[in-house]
Amino acid sequence: MLFERTYLKFRPASVPGTPEWLIDAEVKYGGKIFRVSTQNSPLDPRGEPETLVSGGDRMLHQGYANHYAKFLEPYVRNRGERIVICEVGVLEGTGLAIWCELFPNARIIGLDIDLSNIERNMDNLRSLGAFSRNTPELYQYDQFVYSSDYVKEILKEDRIDVFTDDGQHSDEAIITTLKSFTPHLKERFVYFVEDNWDVHKIIEQEYPEWVVRSDCGFTVITP
Repeated sequence: MLFERTYLKFRPASVPGTPEWLIDAEVKYGGKIFRVSTQNSPLDPRGEPETLVSGGDRMLHQGYANHYAKFLEPYVRNRGERIVICEVGVLEGTGLAIWCELFPNARIIGLDIDLSNIERNMDNLRSLGAFSRNTPELYQYDQFVYSSDYVKEILKEDRIDVFTDDGQHSDEAIITTLKSFTPHLKERFVYFVEDNWDVHKIIEQEYPEWVVRSDCGFTVITP
């Protein structure tokens, strides 16, 4: 945390949507954390009642900022427009705080099997300046359950522009989630999958009509 705060202190102001801005926003809203999740899917093969999870590290520590900046650029150019952004695996809400600041008129939807972490952290995020112009919606979500109908209930008439899977990270969870959300993506979309080095091979086989890119555990899917 000291390293992150020092890093932010000596950085000049950055342009929204650039890699530097994404890193700065992530650090501002808490940076890398470790927490214990006490609620897991009954279908999770690990079968553990408690799991140590980490978050707030995608932009700086994982080095994904360049990828996010590149593929979000068309949306950032028109960041005042209403789009729909979904994120699975929100933990304490750092990612949601970033998206709400970057896209003030977007509909931001956060999904997690255990919402207690972000619920406990909401006041802290607000004290750091989050959600002053946009507030995310939160829903409990089990990545091991095919749930297209549930997704439709959440979205109502909307369809998804941007999707981030930063959840359980296993092939099974990622593919089940992708299948649940596929019917609800817009014709033009970008779908991010974090922290899995091999799942892109499955996606390429099952969705040959899509463009699937993978780099160091980060997968980007576009039509």
